[in-house]
Amino acid sequence: MKLNSSAWAYVTLSATFILIAGNNAVGDELKDPAERDEDISGTLISVETDITETGLYRYTYRLEAPSMNVGELASLQLELECDVELPEIGLEAPVNFRNSSRDGRHVPAIVTWAEGETQRATWVDAHNQAFWLLKVPPGETQGGLVIYSTAAPGDVEYRIEPRWSPFGYDAEGYHDIYPEHWPSVEDFTITGLIEGPACPGDEDDPGDEDDEETRFPGSPFGGSDTVNHLLTYSEPLRDQFHVPEGAETLTMTIHYHEQIDPETFRVQPAWARRLFNAEPGTSETVELPLRHHRNRFQLEVHPVKSDLPRHEDPYHHSFKDKDVFDIRVEGARTPPGQERNQGQGR
Repeated sequence: MKLNSSAWAYVTLSATFILIAGNNAVGDELKDPAERDEDISGTLISVETDITETGLYRYTYRLEAPSMNVGELASLQLELECDVELPEIGLEAPVNFRNSSRDGRHVPAIVTWAEGETQRATWVDAHNQAFWLLKVPPGETQGGLVIYSTAAPGDVEYRIEPRWSPFGYDAEGYHDIYPEHWPSVEDFTITGLIEGPACPGDEDDPGDEDDEETRFPGSPFGGSDTVNHLLTYSEPLRDQFHVPEGAETLTMTIHYHEQIDPETFRVQPAWARRLFNAEPGTSETVELPLRHHRNRFQLEVHPVKSDLPRHEDPYHHSFKDKDVFDIRVEGARTPPGQERNQGQGR
C-alpha cells in the first residue's frame, strides 16, 4: 500500500541514520492504525477478448485507478485452477513469464504484457492464479495485461491488491489496544468476477440469459472453495466498490447452499440480520440501506452438522463461509465518531 509518493532517502548524520519518507520523519507523531483507510475500491477493471490468427483466446485486461484512490495498485491476480486437461498452448513463453504452479492444475495459459507496455514480471503462481506485478498510483491506468489460452471465456475470480507499507504506524501500540484485529492488505483488496479463461463446462453460453453459474462466491475467507460457496451472489459481483452520490440502497441477490445451517447465519451490523431469510437451497433479493460514506456488511454461515469426521467432510460444521462487502457512497460523509476501526470486519 502506498503511504507517500515521495522517494525514500537515507541521511547519515553523526553516525546516526535518520529515515525520511516524504514529510514524515522518525520522531514525528505516528499514525493510528485503527483509522487506517487506504482505499482502492474505486478501481475499475475491464477486459477485451478476441481470437488470434493461431486460434488462441487472448484476454486483455485494463485497470483504471481513479484519483480518489489512496493506495497504489500492486498486483492483479486471476483464478486459472482447473482439473480438466486442455490442449497445450503451443506458444513460446516470454522471458518475463514463469510457471510456479505446485501441481499444474490450471488451464494452459501464458501471462504477459501487450507489446509496448511496461514489462514487469508475470507468472502462474503456486495457487494456479495468473499474476501481474503492478505499480499504478492514483489517477493512472494500466492496460495491456494479457493472457493467451486455449480455454474459452467464462466467469473467473480476480483480486486487485494494494501496495502495503507499515511506515508511520505504531504497530506495537496498536496490538496493545486492539489485539483482535490488525488492519492488513486484505482489508483493502478487491475481489470479484470477470471474463477469463474458464474450465471446460464453465464457459459462457451466449444463448443462456439466466446462467446460474454467474455467481460471485464472495470474499475468500472460508478456507476452501467448497466452503466459500455456501453463500454466493448474483449481485453484486465484487466485494468493494463505489456507488454514485445519493445512492440509498444496495441490492443483494444471495443464494444459500443446501448445506448451510440457518441457525448459524450471522450479519454485521446486527440490524441488517432481520432483512435476510436464510433457508437452505433458496435464493432471495435484499435491499440494504446505505447509511453514510462507508458501509460494511459481513455475512457468515457454518455448514449443517453431520456425523462424518472433519477430515472426510468438506462441509464440516466447524468450517465457516465469511463474506465482507465494503460499499462507499461518493460525496457522502461518515458521521463523527464512526471513523475509527473502519478497516475491521475481514
